[in-house]
Amino acid sequence: MIKKIRITLGSLLEKVDFTLKSLGLNYSQNRTFVLHVLYHSDKHLSIKDIADKIDETFSCKLSQTTVYNIVNLFEKLQVVNSLSLPNAQKQKFYEINASYHHDHLICKKCYKIIEFYDSNLEHLQDSFCASQNFTLLSHSLVLFGLCEECQKS
Repeated sequence: MIKKIRITLGSLLEKVDFTLKSLGLNYSQNRTFVLHVLYHSDKHLSIKDIADKIDETFSCKLSQTTVYNIVNLFEKLQVVNSLSLPNAQKQKFYEINASYHHDHLICKKCYKIIEFYDSNLEHLQDSFCASQNFTLLSHSLVLFGLCEECQKS
């Protein structure tokens, strides 16, 4: 699991507070709870996972709708990244957008998410973009297949 955070939680909270205030929005305790849970998670979380973890950690019950609205706002502000699974529900999982760049492998059977980073692959992408006279600003690579456990079953 690649989860090397580049920013402290305090700095992240300050940055989000400043951004929200500049948009005329209030910074709420519920928003802090969501950021705290995502920041400290070592995996991608669904809306239900986030709500459950807030209840477990802070003894505060937030509805999944409230959590969704907060996460949706944070995604628009690029504080949070989402990853959509190829299942019938098009389920989304979220992570804080403060970790080092990484890509994802997703098992199409059990929907396990594996984070990875490969410098050779990154170099190949950069070289290809340069050969096309294309300035790469960002990218997201998601590879779908079967994890080791699902290949055995």
